[in-house]
Amino acid sequence: MKSVEWVGSALEDLRACPADVQDLVGYALWLAQCGEHHPQAKSLRGMLRGLIEIVADDDRRTYRAVYTVQLRGVIYVLHVFQKKATRGIATPKHELNVLRQRLERARTHHATHHAAKET
Repeated sequence: MKSVEWVGSALEDLRACPADVQDLVGYALWLAQCGEHHPQAKSLRGMLRGLIEIVADDDRRTYRAVYTVQLRGVIYVLHVFQKKATRGIATPKHELNVLRQRLERARTHHATHHAAKET
């Protein structure tokens, strides 16, 4: 089973979400740890291809959790946020910037803490 690492404030942000959202994200991450894929988990496209997004709706609000399984043996939860854009389904630019920064932090963390264990 893969371990889970939380980047930045992702864990605290998830804890601030409604209980139903926490449950869905937690279950989706557990499935990912087991090598499976939750039906509400979708791969992102474009520059963030390879990241996986879980979309959870609660009381007319939409929450997203984004993680990666690209780094061997570890699931990195990069960001959890409430989507506040008023139009469309696109991820807001600010959130994309957070994702890029945290993905880079995850890669650095993995290289220093996990890659050495693989050799």
